Amino acid sequence: MVFEVNESTTAKIVATFRDENGDLIATLESLTMTLFDAVSGTVINGRNATSVLANFSAGTLTLFLTPEDNTPLSVIPSEPTKHKLLFEFSYGGGKKSSKTEEIFIYYVENKH
Repeated sequence: MVFEVNESTTAKIVATFRDENGDLIATLESLTMTLFDAVSGTVINGRNATSVLANFSAGTLTLFLTPEDNTPLSVIPSEPTKHKLLFEFSYGGGKKSSKTEEIFIYYVENKH
C-alpha cells in the first residue's frame, strides 16, 4: 500500500489481516509497528516496535498517525519524505504460530 499525507496532519489507516489462504485473521497474539524514514532508517516519533494490538479488532487494524508521525525529514523544501510503516504480527496460538511482516509506504508532503 502506498499513499500520501500532508505534513503535520493526522492520517487514518485501516487494514484487514488475512492468512496465507486469504482467510480473515480474527485474533492476533502480537502486533507492533515501527515507523521510520525510508532513506535514512531513522525511527520517527519514537515509534519503534510499538504495540498497536489495542487498535486491532475482529481482523481489522484502525490506526491514527499523529501530526508528529507525519513530520517531513527532507531538508529540501517541497520534496516529499518517504516514510515506512513496518507491522510485525503473530497469530495461530499453539497449533500453528506464524510471525509475519507487512510494510506500508507513504509520502509526507512538505508544504514549506
